[in-house]
Amino acid sequence: MHNDWLSQLLDEWAIWWSNAEHGSYPSSTAIWRILHSPGDSGFESSLPKGVIPPAGLNKINLAMNALLHSDCGEAVAVVRYLYLYGRERTTYDLKLSQTRFYTLKAQGEACLKGFLKAA
Repeated sequence: MHNDWLSQLLDEWAIWWSNAEHGSYPSSTAIWRILHSPGDSGFESSLPKGVIPPAGLNKINLAMNALLHSDCGEAVAVVRYLYLYGRERTTYDLKLSQTRFYTLKAQGEACLKGFLKAA
């Protein structure tokens, strides 16, 4: 579906994050799964305690967390939401016009690419 490396990485991250949040991913700890029932945790800027992403996805996760508290924060938040929930839900939940959505998406992806290439 996506051709560039960032989109592929974000697709993989979103699948991993969704599974990790609900305690069903193998790298979540048994203790975390016991303490949190499915659906117990909401959308957060950091992973639940005890859940460690696979090495390749850790970079994108760290980049997003670092950028959420920068000038790129809003745009990166839109990209995170997009990959987790899709375009329609993102524009609806965040009350974005199509123009604003695509502007923020492009800005967020550019910030992530720049951060990852610099790291």
